[in-house]
Formats: sequence, C-alpha cells, structure tokens
Amino acid sequence: MADLLHTAAEEFKAAKEAPPMAAVALLASDREHREMVKTLLPEMWKKSANTEVLRLVAKLQPKDGPEFLLAGWNERTPAVRMQIIETLLSSDAWTLALLQRPEAKSCDAALRARLTKHPKKEIAKQAASVFADATSATRAAVVEKFQPALKLTGNAANGKTVFAQVCISCHKLDGVGLELGPDLRSVVQHDAEKLMNSILDPSAIIEPGFMAYNCTLKNGAQLYGVIATETSASLTLKMAGNLTKSVLRSEIASLQSTGTSLMPEGLEAALTPQSLADLIAYLKTPK
Repeated sequence: MADLLHTAAEEFKAAKEAPPMAAVALLASDREHREMVKTLLPEMWKKSANTEVLRLVAKLQPKDGPEFLLAGWNERTPAVRMQIIETLLSSDAWTLALLQRPEAKSCDAALRARLTKHPKKEIAKQAASVFADATSATRAAVVEKFQPALKLTGNAANGKTVFAQVCISCHKLDGVGLELGPDLRSVVQHDAEKLMNSILDPSAIIEPGFMAYNCTLKNGAQLYGVIATETSASLTLKMAGNLTKSVLRSEIASLQSTGTSLMPEGLEAALTPQSLADLIAYLKTPK
C-alpha cells in the first residue's frame, strides 16, 4: 500500500495537467496526503467538471468548495447544475453558503420546497427569506387566482412547451422529462379543476409513495426524496434528478417525513392562467 501511495504521489506532483483520477482517489483515501489533494480540487473542477471530481469534493469538503463549484454557473448545463447543488446540500454549512449566493435563485420549485422545509430551522428560515417571492401566497389564494384558467380554451401544443419548462424535473411524458413523480398518462381522465388543484396545491392529496422525507446520515449528509424501496436493513431514496441512493438503516441518524408531496409548491411563479389552461389541455390529450 505504501508503494502505491508513493507512486500516486509522484504522478500527482509530475502531472502537467490534472493528474489521473485513480491516483487522486488513492491519495484522497490516505490521511497524510488528503490536504494535498484538496489543494488541487479547484483546478481539477475547472478543467473537468464531472461526477468523479464532485464525489471527491463531497468526500473531502474543502473550505472553498462552494466558491469553486459555483464559478462559471451560467455556463453549466441543467444536469451539472443539479449535481453541483446536490453536492452543496450534502453539508449544512455549504447549504447555508449556497443560500447566501445569487446562484440560489436559480433553484427550481422542487429545490425551493426542499430547502424551505429543511429539518434545520436556520436553513429553513434562510431559504424562506431567499425564496419569499415563491412561498408567500397561501395555496388557497393561489388556486383562487388561477380560477379563470378553467374558462379559457387551452392549446395542447403550447401546453407541451409549458410542460417542458415547469414539469420535466419530476415527470416524463411523450418521451420528455424524468420519471420521479407519478405516471401522467392516466390523468387524461381527470377533469380540469382536479388537474389545476393538483398542479397548484400538490400536497392537498398526496399520491401513495410520493410523500417526501428528510434523511440525515450519521456522517452528516442530507438526503431528500421519496422512499422507493425498503427492507429491514436498508432503504432506497429516489431523489431530484431521478437519482437513487440506497443506505443502510444503521447509517441513518434520522428519517423524517415532511408531511408534503415531493411535488413542490410554487409552480405558479412560472404560469399564467392561459399557460395553465394550455398545460391542462396537453395533459388531457390522449398519449
């Protein structure tokens, strides 16, 4: 093992570009070389923003993690953005750091709901302040505001565009989106009012299997999602981005239901009565 570490350290020092991931990962597992690896992480991320580097960042928790991960945010793809945010949410300190930066405003409705219902009161309070524009109205008032949508004629083609803008992080339809929420092919049978209420007040009636849970691991990591499967020894959470995470029950410090649907509140921020009517028309079109 000592020889392997020595070889990895030499590769690390000699590399003109980012050193081989295998060598870096090996060094990161050794306490003596861990600080050396931390110093290289910003440059590695700059040159290769990938999942392997993110895993190392999450594992080593360098102090400047939020700063270099969020650099160049406007150039990141949605998938990479989601991975970055999930990495930052793995630590309470980093979650607070995210909420103090302008990039937090780009969190979608699902992430906003997750943060405003965070089990740590300090984080939930900070998130409520940051996202006040999306959480101030009561659900009843929002539903009342959008009642005119039920009298409008919806355009299914336009509704498909609305779906792609506000729904695809949780739902998949016509080959577009992620299969995190319920299968929407059956909602064609629902009346327009029921669909409107489900979109604007998702926690009024929660579909079985879609209650959201906060799971805190003993190592401090925070997970948020629905329980997809469970046994006496473990459970599997399905999370935003259609990611799954299996954990042993012995690894769990706390598991707490939020009492709300995984589908977030606040979607009305991206809707008008007409666009909601269009979305309903699309959902009611047989697929």
